[in-house]
Amino acid sequence: MSVPAAGRRGVRGVTLVEMIVAMAVFSIAAGGIFALLSTQAQSSRLTDNFFQVQQNARYVLDRIVEEARWADYITVTGSSVEIHVPAGNPASPSGSDYCVTYALRGTTVTRAAGPSSGAAPAASEVGADITAFSPTWGSSELALRVTTAVGAQTRTFTTTVFPRNTLQATNPCSW
Repeated sequence: MSVPAAGRRGVRGVTLVEMIVAMAVFSIAAGGIFALLSTQAQSSRLTDNFFQVQQNARYVLDRIVEEARWADYITVTGSSVEIHVPAGNPASPSGSDYCVTYALRGTTVTRAAGPSSGAAPAASEVGADITAFSPTWGSSELALRVTTAVGAQTRTFTTTVFPRNTLQATNPCSW
């Protein structure tokens, strides 16, 4: 049994134009939400990467500062610093004296440490993603500058170290 057309006039429905307008509004809103989430995810990745690089730079500075504080000889050559740490101090876990060299190799700061004499030890990585490493020796202090970059963002970290020991005039390291 079919209902006559006159009986459907009281039933309310959605026209095709209303449906198209609703879909257009929904599409615009969904596109905006997607763009917002995409931008947020990209920003989060960039921030995470930058914090990782910043942590590397701080770690490099902390390592050098700890050994330079106890040094009795420091020499700077270009983008490397050589430090002699005498026996009997907290920076020397074995209790004996040692020499250490920090140097920039490409985008990595390396550390080579070993006894004051003998063959030069192999270098190990201390920090990566370093674009510049600039140690500078003043009359009684070691100034350190480490620069890192991620994308278009560049950050430079600086610190100054004043050795606690009286500095020797000659280099005790003979690698």
